[in-house]
Amino acid sequence: MYMNFRLPAPCPALCRGTVPLGPYRGRARPCRPPRCPHGSPAGRMTVMTHTMLKGSNVPVDAAAVRAVLRWTPGAGVPDVDASALLLGASGRVRSDEDFVFYNQPRHPSGLVRRLPKRSVPEGLTDTIEADLGALDASVDQVVIAASSDGAAFEQVPDLRILLFDAAFADGEPLAVFDVRPETGEETAIICGELYRRGEGWKFRAVGQGYPTGLIGLATAFGISVDESEATDARSKACFGREPVTRIQSLIRCQRTTGTLVSAGP
Repeated sequence: MYMNFRLPAPCPALCRGTVPLGPYRGRARPCRPPRCPHGSPAGRMTVMTHTMLKGSNVPVDAAAVRAVLRWTPGAGVPDVDASALLLGASGRVRSDEDFVFYNQPRHPSGLVRRLPKRSVPEGLTDTIEADLGALDASVDQVVIAASSDGAAFEQVPDLRILLFDAAFADGEPLAVFDVRPETGEETAIICGELYRRGEGWKFRAVGQGYPTGLIGLATAFGISVDESEATDARSKACFGREPVTRIQSLIRCQRTTGTLVSAGP
């Protein structure tokens, strides 16, 4: 179940071609800023933001999306990191390269990537961007997860995931889900998942937590963390000993959060 909120002053023009994905594929799509020729805000289209409950799902009619994790920072609040797992039809990754996170921020295809963290008036954000329309047909799902650094998610206020059409730099989200830990001990949470349905994609609000952190979440989807393999000198230096795998090394080694970008006033 979800509620719909509408922005005022719909634009009557159809100036962006057709919807590329989803159940409305091929239909004319109304324009919206910044490309509306009728100006803004008077030319804004009617936009629906789906406020989602756990387990609910909505169609995604965008060829590319930004999944934004947002939370309120403060004293004692751990940092939060966004990650993504590209899953095949089996519900598991095809290889360790299908794990996108802070120390492996870009999938080899370039189609799923982690963007720099941002400071916005509402708090801090960390973002995963995915070009859904260009993903290989063997990718059945893209899981969007959050992990906390140094404390459980019960200490992270106002955590939510917002899904945007990546064709626009700003504007209203397509969907919003307030992510609430169930036990208070979670150090990793699946916030949502993008999954194929017919010829399009849908987004599901999940909210499933793991008390075992990012490694526990990664293991659940088939990331290799249990087999010994050769490591380089940098991995040994970070880990204090030889880590179990390259991925385990990257997770446990120093986090690379990137440059914090301010959204301005």
